[in-house]
Amino acid sequence: MTNLESAVVGLLEQLARISDEHDEVLDTDVREAMRLTVSWYFVWGQPRTRFPRSFGTSSADGDRQVADALNAFLDAAERSSDGVRIPQGQPRLDILQSDAAQTAAGATYDEFVGHADTLTPAAPLPEHMFEEAAYDDDDDDDDRELAENPLVQRWRAKQIDAEPLDSPRWTTWTHSYGSADDVPEHTHTDGGQARRRKASAAASPMGLGEDLPTIAA
Repeated sequence: MTNLESAVVGLLEQLARISDEHDEVLDTDVREAMRLTVSWYFVWGQPRTRFPRSFGTSSADGDRQVADALNAFLDAAERSSDGVRIPQGQPRLDILQSDAAQTAAGATYDEFVGHADTLTPAAPLPEHMFEEAAYDDDDDDDDRELAENPLVQRWRAKQIDAEPLDSPRWTTWTHSYGSADDVPEHTHTDGGQARRRKASAAASPMGLGEDLPTIAA
């Protein structure tokens, strides 16, 4: 395996890790944005006087991680002795698509970016890739508003106090929000003795498929 092929493997391993957190990295739009970027800067050896910010993921963090992975690959390629020896164009595309460049799990460039039967002509990247994307935060805003609703908070407190520790609802809340250490604590009195329970203050009663009951102030 050449030094450049090793750099390709490093890129693929990083993309595999990113896709575990941001599965949209495998979507067509994101793959195409990565393909154009690698083609422009690696296959055609264009200088990185500026670098894309938007790759079509669903969050700024996803786009940042993709940009970091591509930049790390380009850095490694530039440091490689093969980077100077192998000419631009088809020979570099062949390196990207080499069967020798596989992750530990056997994934290839085709699975993360896509195989090209013909060489993509050298062309500047679309301008929108250099602009900050508009990400959809509506769902996060809705969840935040629900969590801050006083009626919802009172319903949660009463419902949690009414449930035995081994109830199906309690099990659902606990398992849905990870370990007990990740969620806040509630204290209630049962038969004169205080018991502490862990429950998620972010758990939506709507999310359990129930209507929100009316609670007297």
